[in-house]
Amino acid sequence: MITPQNNSKGILYILIGMVLFSIQDALIKFIYEEAALYEMYFGRTFVALILVVGYLKFSKQKISLKTHYPFLTILRVICFFFGFSFFIFHLPTCLLPWQMLYFFQVLFLFQY
Repeated sequence: MITPQNNSKGILYILIGMVLFSIQDALIKFIYEEAALYEMYFGRTFVALILVVGYLKFSKQKISLKTHYPFLTILRVICFFFGFSFFIFHLPTCLLPWQMLYFFQVLFLFQY
């Protein structure tokens, strides 16, 4: 049985994912000063849970919390926790968007 390739659907999913990550980063930078780190972590995880459960219900798939790789699952959770924490700790040292444009203006100057 040969399954048809659905490249346009894959590209659309990649673009949607990139937009969602960009929105998430912008919202985190926006609320960074007013919210605690682990409140943001909990909120992000809760929103992700709602989206995944909603998708599984919409596509009529079974929701299963079992895993065949418990060690890898625990390792993934730990790496996600530290990765998100380090990302948030790094935010104050990130460049502002207008400063980033200064560094990339060479791309705009030589476009013509």
